[in-house]
Amino acid sequence: MFLLLVSHLTDERLNDIVGSAYYVAPEVLHRSYGTEADVWSIGVIAYILLCGSRPFWARTESGIFRAVLKADPSFDETPWPSLSLEAKDFVKRILNKDPRKRISAAQALSELFFLPLSSISITFSKTFFKLSAIILCLQVILGYEIAIM
Repeated sequence: MFLLLVSHLTDERLNDIVGSAYYVAPEVLHRSYGTEADVWSIGVIAYILLCGSRPFWARTESGIFRAVLKADPSFDETPWPSLSLEAKDFVKRILNKDPRKRISAAQALSELFFLPLSSISITFSKTFFKLSAIILCLQVILGYEIAIM
């Protein structure tokens, strides 16, 4: 799913269900989405990078879709308790099921720079890699958002 919308340089809503099940946004499953679906996918990536597991899981694709629509990601398992409240809040707000309440790529990018590095990862090299991946994805989406304005 991620970056599918970059190829569309209009602000039209899309309605095809496309993408990898683990990264698909709820609004894609409801068949009405725009760039906010890519922001969701970045949230899934951020969740995985920070804790090493998927926020939504099931044995089948339809089960994953149900989990995306109905379940909330867990922030109770290790390493979430050891991460900062800012890091958890960032991921929670980027994985908001309501695309109108989800933070935008621009908001996510600006907030990412204010997260304390010590709260995101144990070693600097891992932190740098994780932040670089998330920042790059957000910059690509943000570039798309600016292009359609």
